[in-house]
Amino acid sequence: MTYQNEFTLPVELLEQIASEGLDFLPELVRISINAAEQIDRENYLGAGHYDRTPDRRCHVNHFKPEMVKTHLGEINFEVL
Repeated sequence: MTYQNEFTLPVELLEQIASEGLDFLPELVRISINAAEQIDRENYLGAGHYDRTPDRRCHVNHFKPEMVKTHLGEINFEVL
């Protein structure tokens, strides 16, 4: 993975972090992992969600919920 000098989060997330502090950390981890899963899925498929392209590798139905116990508490992810 490459280091990014310019990394920004959506303003809504930054406001929530500022107001809730470390209590928001599990939600931030959940949002980040789910976004990474979605990007990985789109890269594998060769198409975005609902995109119909000739380069699309296959079709998938949906994500399924998966609960993981961490030091931050229980976090529910959406996985393939």
